Amino acid sequence: MSAALSHPVLFTATTRSRTAQAARASRWHPSRRRPTGWLLLLLLLLLLSGVAPAAFAQTTTPPECSQDEKFINTWYFGYRAGLDLNQATDSILPTVLTNSRMVAPAGSGIMADGTGNILFYTNGDTVWSRNHSVMLNGTGLGGNRLTTDGPLAIKMPGSPTTAGGPTSYLLFTQDAQGGPKGLSYSEIVIPTGQQGSVTLVTKNTPLTQGTTEKMTGVLHKNGCDIWIIVHGWGTATSGTANRGDSFLAYRVTTTGVQTTPVISTIGAVHSSATTQGYRGQMKVSPDGSQLAVARYSTVLGDSSSTIELFAFDAATGMVSGRKAIDAKAGRYYGVEFSPSRSRLYATVMSPPQLLQYDLSATNIPASKQDIPLKQTTPVNLGSMQAAPDGKIYVARENQPALGFIAHPDSLGAKATYADDSLQLGGRRSGLGLPNFNQSSLLRVGLGGESTGCLEITFQAGSPIPNPESYAWNFGDPTSSSNTSSVANPVHVFTAPGTYTITLRITNFCFCRETQATIVVPGPPTPGSIGASQTVCAGTPPAPLTSTAPAGAGTGQFAYQWQSSPDNTTWTDINGATAPTYAPAALTTTTYFRRVVTSGFCAPRTPTASVAITVLPALTAGSIAADQT
Repeated sequence: MSAALSHPVLFTATTRSRTAQAARASRWHPSRRRPTGWLLLLLLLLLLSGVAPAAFAQTTTPPECSQDEKFINTWYFGYRAGLDLNQATDSILPTVLTNSRMVAPAGSGIMADGTGNILFYTNGDTVWSRNHSVMLNGTGLGGNRLTTDGPLAIKMPGSPTTAGGPTSYLLFTQDAQGGPKGLSYSEIVIPTGQQGSVTLVTKNTPLTQGTTEKMTGVLHKNGCDIWIIVHGWGTATSGTANRGDSFLAYRVTTTGVQTTPVISTIGAVHSSATTQGYRGQMKVSPDGSQLAVARYSTVLGDSSSTIELFAFDAATGMVSGRKAIDAKAGRYYGVEFSPSRSRLYATVMSPPQLLQYDLSATNIPASKQDIPLKQTTPVNLGSMQAAPDGKIYVARENQPALGFIAHPDSLGAKATYADDSLQLGGRRSGLGLPNFNQSSLLRVGLGGESTGCLEITFQAGSPIPNPESYAWNFGDPTSSSNTSSVANPVHVFTAPGTYTITLRITNFCFCRETQATIVVPGPPTPGSIGASQTVCAGTPPAPLTSTAPAGAGTGQFAYQWQSSPDNTTWTDINGATAPTYAPAALTTTTYFRRVVTSGFCAPRTPTASVAITVLPALTAGSIAADQT
């Protein structure tokens, strides 16, 4: 038996962030089991020497510091379509909602509260409150319901400024087709328990003109501020308006929007109105390290239609490191990263294609795979959006169902695309899906390994760069050291048993918390072996079988049989490491026992011994001499 099996930590459920639907059991699908590449979006599972997979049980009440994970759990989009993702997993589809009042042929914006219930939703023209009525001052917004990525809503950093006070949100909108309204934002204020309103004094505050229909958002590296990233549209080469050659990243801080953007002049120029090059999604990875852009063209084979991949610096807002991933398909529309960021997906609107690129490959363009759609009738594909349940959802234009990629970190057909399995309850999808701060998909995790009897060495996995503090609680109140503030603590538990571990990681105004239920193993019970025997010298005894299996410990056992001439001095039997043992023929009485190892506690725990009593060999003796 492998030595690694002797020292595992036992975990009783699948690892999850305390409020993380994306870290549900889908992460344990056979094609996706891994030490997760979304150390940032998925739970960190350590498979080091001597480590068994860590698993965690979810609690239902989110800690306040992790509430932004729930901000993206209710979706409204398309033609009055909606989804509730609060209970969605790899095996449980989202709950279909039919109470939307919105028509959004392209992208939409959503914002839920800390429990995942909707606060407001918008198509860029109009914003609806949680009760599905038009919000006060919620018409005449500066967006356009035909914009590819649609509006983007964020909670104002640092809001509310007083406990129980009103919460401020910012809603960013863009005009369609590079139109004159450009990029603007409006403030929405929601007092506790009320419907909220658009603040007139900041409604449609302009930031720039001449932008494509691309917009995405992510946390600043400090974990507090937020970047709103757009791409210019036009031929200007200076200023901020009509900068078709540049990305513009606007930083939002606790004091508001910084109106002077960080400009990155890199990549393809977006300026061709005749081919509708303003269309197509742009998506930043949740950790703010990568940026993908789909550039649409109405002309098949047009070399200006591209999929581009860039590096994004969440500390400075700069875009760099352009890689041309694909070109000439024409109608590239959607882009999305897999949870581990090891795969990039793109849709071609028509003829419909779902493309996958392996970002871990040396030659990324050569890694392209065309994921089988299994459509009986061709249906246009649109935007994509990763969701808290670990899937990537795919918009299907004017259709009564969404598509989704079930296992997006898997390669090729194993990613498992379902084209029309999520029916929308009589509502229809458009070309777009909800836009939101992609960092709401970030998840914190923890892992651990047994390093001694009742001793666990833990490790924190954090999406937060340079965390300011760690707060561990080991759920062991009788211990003299039930808490720790280091990243990778060691804790000796007071007794074997089940414990709930809590980890909170903070950095300035950003915080994540997760809980794990673990089983701390104690010593094994050795079980028992077959009864003693009496045999004649030179006769093989019957095999020594396991009459009661080993138990307790870690559940994984290593065996070693021993022999003794006197039931006191014991010697290992070479090669005898199975639960049963068949001794060879014996010439003298010999004792046998089986020792069991399982973890660090009481290694080589012996069973009761059995004796193989060997009767002396019969000797013929002698008789008197011959006689005559």
